[in-house]
Amino acid sequence: MFKVSFPLFLFLIFFFNSGYSQEKDMGKLSEIILKKGVNEHQSIALAEGLIDHLIDIFHFHVTDSHFIYGSNCTDDETEWCRQDLNFEINFKARSVDLNLDGFMDVIVEVIHPSWCGSGGCFKYILINDNSIWKNSGNFRAGVFYVSDQIQKGLRIVYLEKNCKINIDEKICDFYKLEPINSYTYSKETLFDEERKIVFH
Repeated sequence: MFKVSFPLFLFLIFFFNSGYSQEKDMGKLSEIILKKGVNEHQSIALAEGLIDHLIDIFHFHVTDSHFIYGSNCTDDETEWCRQDLNFEINFKARSVDLNLDGFMDVIVEVIHPSWCGSGGCFKYILINDNSIWKNSGNFRAGVFYVSDQIQKGLRIVYLEKNCKINIDEKICDFYKLEPINSYTYSKETLFDEERKIVFH
């Protein structure tokens, strides 16, 4: 009969438990904090890479969610009740070189009441591929990071979600945006559950 010594038994327990609880590697992370508004470079990226989406928001605002229902007036005001088309989209953005070609790509948050929900507003990744701006993916997350890990020529993006905040730490699920090719990211997928982030 095979026997295992007590010290070896303890070592095996420690080894397997350590391996099981080891955090998954996300590489070196840089938190991306978006700034209010867009600069000239980011404006060009939006106008060329996200124009169809912006048109969709305007169309929805006019024909479905707001303008088509008229002004909010009482019955006594009907005779002189008029409206203008009040439409505005706000942005937050940051330029980041995601494909390491020396040219800054853009991550932009599109803020409009018709397009934002309980999970926040969508953020879009705009990549310049051979002088053509492309809508390369989108996600919802308050806090997100760009990793130094490279896959298919793109830096991997990680998202914080479902966070529980304590006094000196927070525990979050981490999601991953994985590159499909040199200019497109996949939809977010769960990467690591209940990962601890210690406040310094």
